[in-house]
Amino acid sequence: MAKHDYDRAMYRITTIVSRLNIGERLFLPDLASEFGVSLRTIQKDFSTRLAVFPIIRNSDGSYSFMGRYRLKGTANAEESIVVELMGALAEQVNAGYAEVTRRLLSGAGYSNRTFAIHLKFEDISAHLDTFYLLKQTIQFQQKIRFSYTTRHGKKDSYLVDPYRLGNFDGFWYLIAMDNKAGILKTFYLKSIENIRVSPENYAIDSALEKEIEETYGNLTTAWFKEEKQNVNLLAAGAARRYIMRNPGPQIAIIKDAPDGLHLQMTYHRDVEVLYFVKHWLPDIRIIGNPHLKKMLMDQIKNYSG
Repeated sequence: MAKHDYDRAMYRITTIVSRLNIGERLFLPDLASEFGVSLRTIQKDFSTRLAVFPIIRNSDGSYSFMGRYRLKGTANAEESIVVELMGALAEQVNAGYAEVTRRLLSGAGYSNRTFAIHLKFEDISAHLDTFYLLKQTIQFQQKIRFSYTTRHGKKDSYLVDPYRLGNFDGFWYLIAMDNKAGILKTFYLKSIENIRVSPENYAIDSALEKEIEETYGNLTTAWFKEEKQNVNLLAAGAARRYIMRNPGPQIAIIKDAPDGLHLQMTYHRDVEVLYFVKHWLPDIRIIGNPHLKKMLMDQIKNYSG
């Protein structure tokens, strides 16, 4: 069996066992459709790979574990997955957390060797005090003041309502409502200085919560403004093959045609499109949008000239 097929089979079997273990009744045709395999493959799973488990066929044609049977030590399998996954993610925030997560997980009977996750988070070990303080102010809904230096070197003071700590493309940001501007903004964590916690609390704004979930949940960068924009792109060669397999949250595949893969990209700032297109040159190009085309050509000319 090829490795890819083996991985798919293992995922299928572990998923089926997990669902049986929480008491679900499973229908073979539904499983075949869900996993994109033939009914015969699912039948073979049950007759061979799953034969070691006490699985019964019910009168309605479904399959389930016999009686109250559950796997020993996995009475809460979903909790186990969540806890171990959280531990692996914590190590990505700071390498120093590795020993902490190992101690906590092993002490509670969980494994710290299940997941291998490499998200390329920036190192914030020198800013953990800031990270923790911001976490606390978010939790207790406290307004804060701080000094902030932009990437252009401009320094200013802000009074904000902190809502989230977000990670965009590996970098940590504070998502907060700027009290003066009255809008949500992102502040790069390492550029935040001299935090003063206000005794004043803020009330959570449900509209801002919705905006964070709907907008920031789909961002891969911290660039943000209210209006979303769309641009059409055409991908060929290596870009076409990769994007077809993994388009990403900002890309919608319109159609796959002889001239290439037609895409629509959702963005907030022009620089997002330019960064994406330059990464895939010469296998991707902008369709329409003379403004973005000119910006791209000017950047290429400046680079080559």
